Amino acid sequence: FSLDDKGIRVVGGIPVGLPKPTLPPVPMTELAALVIPAVGIAVVAFSDNALTARTFAARKGETIDANAELRALGVCNLTTGVTQGFPVSSSGSRTALGDTVGSRTQLYSLVMLATVLLVMLAGRDLLENFPMAALGALVVYAALRLIDVAEFRRLARFRRSELI
Repeated sequence: FSLDDKGIRVVGGIPVGLPKPTLPPVPMTELAALVIPAVGIAVVAFSDNALTARTFAARKGETIDANAELRALGVCNLTTGVTQGFPVSSSGSRTALGDTVGSRTQLYSLVMLATVLLVMLAGRDLLENFPMAALGALVVYAALRLIDVAEFRRLARFRRSELI
């Protein structure tokens, strides 16, 4: 049976196979108009990436290398650019889920990459029928894991204006 037939929204159709690397067909005249939005996206993406990394590193008493984060973000965005993807930033929800299941190294990201590739190549039917509500619930759960109530309390004690 199909959940979609029962009135439950599902992910829906997913393109077949992996994307083919190509340069985007952007005329040179439009490149100048894209520079400022691209810089804005890069600043927001890096800020999100650095803040997420610092948040999770601080919980474990670790530090991050912001330059390494920037290099990784650059490589990811160059790769997604030639595969017609979306701009890349950190995934707070994926990071929170990884933290929840006890990931401690980059092996978690490699396992997730292999899982995504497997689903793209062999699990499309399963994912196409995955309820949107369940997908949303995963994101909400992960987002809630990003909230540090103790830090809000500390801010309230330190300076109420900072809390607000």
